Amino acid sequence: MASVDRSTATLRMLGNDLDPDEITRLLGTAPTGAARRGEQILSSLKRIHIAQTGRWALRVRELSPGNLDAQIREILARTTGDLAIWRGLSRRFECRVVCGLFLRTGNEGAAIAPDLLAMLGERRLHLDLDLYAANSPEDPDARDGTRH
Repeated sequence: MASVDRSTATLRMLGNDLDPDEITRLLGTAPTGAARRGEQILSSLKRIHIAQTGRWALRVRELSPGNLDAQIREILARTTGDLAIWRGLSRRFECRVVCGLFLRTGNEGAAIAPDLLAMLGERRLHLDLDLYAANSPEDPDARDGTRH
């Protein structure tokens, strides 16, 4: 099976009481996108939205050919390894790694190593996989972590 044509990965946290500055301090890295509940957000389509909930997102570079394993490892390498912090955050907020898999043909795939799956589990991170078939419209907001 061939690798997916390209892939994206974003660490995303959502919660009504989420304070982006607190998340930045705890994780030890700046977000690529963040907002408090009620703040205005400019989408990738240059539309202004009001944040219905607080959000914090760290998006890593898109890869072609796709390599989710490398992208998720990059996210984890850029954030704290302190599992107590991760567990505290996952109790308070919705914490996910949201991935986009963009297919060129009908039979492409991606693999994630067992040790990386364990690392996601230790941090209580959900893994979301959004699949985009060849010749299908993609959701532009999925690319900047504002979707879901």
